[in-house]
Amino acid sequence: MSNRPVLQYPDPKLRRKASLVDFEQDDVEQIVRDLIDTLEVQSGAGLAATQIDCTKCAVVIDPSAFDAENPDPLPGREKFWALINPSFTLSKETEKWTEACLSVAGFKGTVERSRTCELKYWTFDGVEKSLTVDWPLSGALQHECDHLDGVLYIDRLSSFSRHSIVKKIKKRARIAKQEAERAREEEILDLYGPAALREHRKQKKAGTL
Repeated sequence: MSNRPVLQYPDPKLRRKASLVDFEQDDVEQIVRDLIDTLEVQSGAGLAATQIDCTKCAVVIDPSAFDAENPDPLPGREKFWALINPSFTLSKETEKWTEACLSVAGFKGTVERSRTCELKYWTFDGVEKSLTVDWPLSGALQHECDHLDGVLYIDRLSSFSRHSIVKKIKKRARIAKQEAERAREEEILDLYGPAALREHRKQKKAGTL
């Protein structure tokens, strides 16, 4: 298994644009394996390579999570649909639905997506394919492919909803930092005593830590 850490917002690496996969130079099979293994560990519905710090145009989706038939089951891992260098033309008809993301863990929001898309992509072994993808699988595809352009679903929310989520994420990070510092101080106190703790706090206040 090759489970990889999933980057979390606001990590700037999530804003990088992916480059096209080179079938002669890139280990495409390894990229797809990493995506699938990570997706299974995270119990997610879809994942883009940029989310696991791989700047290549590759995504994996579990169509069953959207009550959809898999249009192209991956040999040996038939539950999953792997798309390399995907591109598509979107329909004018749209749908609104609720989205979540492994890189924005614990939150969700209402996003408007095109109802269908005319898709072109390559399989992991370099076979070019084209098909029309209908709703809701098309919505999932658009969400994952957004990642390849450095776009997150929260960028498509209303300003109020986006601000609310970002504010909560910052608060969660601040609390986690405070809890980590409390644990560190308890460790210093237990191991080295009150004098060491006072010195630690002194250096922290002076900004030398």
